[in-house]
Amino acid sequence: LTSVGSISFYYHMYGATIGNLTVNTCTGTTCTPAWDTNGQQHNATTSAWTQQILVLPMGTTSVQWVATRGSTFTGDISIDTVRIGQGVYVASPTAAPTTPAPTAPTVAAFSVLQTIPALACSVSSGGLCITDGTGLHGNNERCSFSVLRTTILTAVEWDTEGFFDSITINGSAYSGARSPAGVTVLGGSTLQWSSDGSVTNQGFTLCADGSAVPTSTPTTGAPTTSAPTATSVQSFTCDFNSPTIGTLTGVPFPTTLGTMFWCGMAHTGLWNVDQGGVTPSTGTGPSGGQSGTLVDNYAHIETSYGASGLSSMLTSPPLYTPAAG
Repeated sequence: LTSVGSISFYYHMYGATIGNLTVNTCTGTTCTPAWDTNGQQHNATTSAWTQQILVLPMGTTSVQWVATRGSTFTGDISIDTVRIGQGVYVASPTAAPTTPAPTAPTVAAFSVLQTIPALACSVSSGGLCITDGTGLHGNNERCSFSVLRTTILTAVEWDTEGFFDSITINGSAYSGARSPAGVTVLGGSTLQWSSDGSVTNQGFTLCADGSAVPTSTPTTGAPTTSAPTATSVQSFTCDFNSPTIGTLTGVPFPTTLGTMFWCGMAHTGLWNVDQGGVTPSTGTGPSGGQSGTLVDNYAHIETSYGASGLSSMLTSPPLYTPAAG
């Protein structure tokens, strides 16, 4: 698939009976799961929110967050700080096509030097990413990775305990709220991961910037006589802090916000916007919005209501309008 953008959001899943959170990318009415996580992912209301970054496939028209309620009220699932990056949907050219340039090969950026215990860490995506694996990382892990080519890191997943579970890059340790996203690593250098013997979190998946190494100049062909038409992808941002036109309908419980702060999102089921602070239920949810301020709103499913297994959906506004051509 050709990526034309990306989506970043933060989630918080603390509670003994947390259910499931799925992100779907949709083209028209056809939706495909792009990411999924199940069960409690955080240890306390005060745990730092976890960032998730996903690639949007070509032709994506909307994104859905589907939260499934667990068995009791201690299952509030929260999201905040949604960002959908810019891209374009390009219609077919009207003139004679050019001969396409050859696709540059994807070149591995990392290899494993050491992993303690065995299989604690690995490379993935053809050597483009390093990771401690799925789920919570282990205690007392020690991993070393060799950087095979100079690249800029992206953080597909970053959730580590501050000061105690860290990855060292260019002599600097990154942990907790200090993410290595955007850091340049040099070919021939070494990255080192270590965790202590107590708290475990989701850990890390760090990837190269994805740039391929060109092997030849583009082949020639008949040029087009006019540029193809294109419609820009709508860049979408939502912190759940700004009101939108209209009022909330269909929510089966009271809210402190009268007018909801949905950023134009469609919403079903138990989704609610909390005006900072904890959710109404005890033993679940975050202590506040992702930014950490007392007035930072965030969206969550309020599991004081609804039946076990009930799915609630947030859907972004339309992202792509294909241009005529």
